[in-house]
Amino acid sequence: MQARVPTLLRSAVRSVAFALCMRASEDLLCASIRAELPDLPCHLRKEILYFCLRSGSDLFDSNALRLLLCDQIEELNFEGCQTPGIDEEGWSVLRSGCPNLHSILASKWYNRNPSEITALCSGHPHLTTLDLSFCSPSLTDAQVIDIVACSRSITHLELSHNHGLTDMAAIAISESLPDLRSIGLSCVDGLSNVGLVALRTKCPLIEYLRIKRCSRIDRVPQGATSLRSINAKGLTCVDRHCWTGILGPSLHMLQDVRLGECDLQMDDIFERNRVATGSELPDRLPLVALDLSWVEDTRDEHVIALVSRAPGLRTLKLRACEHVGDRSLLSAATSCPLLKKVNVSRCSGISDSTISRLARSCTGVMD
Repeated sequence: MQARVPTLLRSAVRSVAFALCMRASEDLLCASIRAELPDLPCHLRKEILYFCLRSGSDLFDSNALRLLLCDQIEELNFEGCQTPGIDEEGWSVLRSGCPNLHSILASKWYNRNPSEITALCSGHPHLTTLDLSFCSPSLTDAQVIDIVACSRSITHLELSHNHGLTDMAAIAISESLPDLRSIGLSCVDGLSNVGLVALRTKCPLIEYLRIKRCSRIDRVPQGATSLRSINAKGLTCVDRHCWTGILGPSLHMLQDVRLGECDLQMDDIFERNRVATGSELPDRLPLVALDLSWVEDTRDEHVIALVSRAPGLRTLKLRACEHVGDRSLLSAATSCPLLKKVNVSRCSGISDSTISRLARSCTGVMD
């Protein structure tokens, strides 16, 4: 017998969600619509959930929420959702209705009640990824401490652009998340050497580090695990010897390097890598993003040594690198067919004809 196709499947997701938000008699969802919700596939129920939450209706009750959730949901994306309209009972339903939840994306939650952030992120035993970037001023040290204390399975944590956080949050993370592999704390004004040392010391598995424009940091400690990705743009107080110690041993493994404005001694970094590995750079590098903008020591031979071995490179930024010329861009044009973002403004040694050649060779360049 052919399975009955729920009426809701015949409508576009947005139309369905709009219908769900319409009041019917005394209930938000009329009985006939509620009866069909459990028959919908998981992905459609999730889309309806997102739309209803983003509508900001405070009439969205926990019973409707219970019907939309299912144990197949592994990710919830509440990015930019300012008024989800979930009460205390609803948060409890959300936790119990998604027992296999692995990822919560809730960036750009501005001016929220801090208790809502804690309620959303707590009580998920399998949570591994949490994004709470751009939640200032709602996100405080106290919320971070509470969240990580009950979510010790997190391995990827993004807290960038939360200006109210301090070393207290970083220390709590280091003590509660020993398996942390990726941490984002860019533009966190209260982060200093103290918090960063705690993270690098007590979270030995960190491979992805984002500390862009953390102005109080003047030293990046080496960790037990070599970095695969680092965004430290604007850390002008960290000296070149520190960067050589950090980048040298892992240069051949780096996937994402964003060190614009930093004080780098490129020859020393390459030499440290040769000594650490006992050989020259391999023929193929995993590099996908390279930003050496405003790094005075960058020269053509440095750029060519990297981009000529990086066929997967998608982002190349060399803004204001006065010693970089046409040869670097021609190497990229030949070796990096997947390039999408290129910035060589204020590079007087690069000609318009070379830029045109790059655009013809790398047709995906959009910026």
